[in-house]
Amino acid sequence: MSRKLHELLTEVRDSAGASFSGIGLLISRDPAALPIVPLRPIEKINRTKPILDALLAMSDADNEFHDGFHVLSPDLELIRVSQYFSPPIVPGLSGDPARRLGGRGGAVRIDSIRRTRNWCRQRQLRCRCV
Repeated sequence: MSRKLHELLTEVRDSAGASFSGIGLLISRDPAALPIVPLRPIEKINRTKPILDALLAMSDADNEFHDGFHVLSPDLELIRVSQYFSPPIVPGLSGDPARRLGGRGGAVRIDSIRRTRNWCRQRQLRCRCV
């Protein structure tokens, strides 16, 4: 899956136009378990478009779905669009303003650290996340 995701993101990058607003993707088998809420009406999702075309269209600054995160299945099928993603803050995590992360980057970083720490705890490993 990671190779396919890398290829898809490379295609998005290479095909993006001047009004590309960026893209936030979450991959999940169970989107109901994610800390997300829709920013737009869900019934407007067009699932008939190829995934590359859908992501490019939604990443245009003029598209109503350009904001938030889009949720893909592990098979890279579009499940949800334009979701507000708000993982719980990781206790003891310090921010680094020099990294200049935006909202999407910050949310993904926090969630990644939280998941890594949980994974380590379950295996009784010592992990250091920065």
